Amino acid sequence: MAAVCGAAMFTILTKGEQMERLDVDMGHMFDQISDVIHLWEFRGHISKEETKELLCWVQDKFEELDKRSKN
Repeated sequence: MAAVCGAAMFTILTKGEQMERLDVDMGHMFDQISDVIHLWEFRGHISKEETKELLCWVQDKFEELDKRSKN
């Protein structure tokens, strides 16, 4: 499950421009990724600190995508 979710996160964050063209709701995608990260923490796969770091990284990537879409 973690590998599948990780692959989905990578695809979403690296292919964001394509997703924007498809009119994907990026807010909804961010919420889903955030939920997966919290689930990893809840199940003991990552620490609270790792959760915080991952969420910050994902937020940064989504902000980059947002900036690119506005240019």
